[in-house]
Amino acid sequence: MHLRRRLITLRLHDDHLTLETGFLSRTRRTVDMAKVQDVTVRQTLGQRMLGVGDLMLESAGESGRMAIANLDSPREIADVIIESSKRSHGIGTSGGL
Repeated sequence: MHLRRRLITLRLHDDHLTLETGFLSRTRRTVDMAKVQDVTVRQTLGQRMLGVGDLMLESAGESGRMAIANLDSPREIADVIIESSKRSHGIGTSGGL
């Protein structure tokens, strides 16, 4: 499980989120932050004790749902994604609603 977790790279850029998985063959998935509609963190008791959890992103468009299992500090990551999505929508900034 530890090796599998290390084969996942999650990067948050200004306006998009990139998930790369795999070792020999790599898969790269990019989601526009303006299309993120829902961020869910799911943690079992064991995961909470270890400080890891599963992160699910729901986005508009063809990409749909993205699930990342056993991330370190999933709540903090979810908070950063939500804040970035709000900025992409112009919510909570001086130029917003």
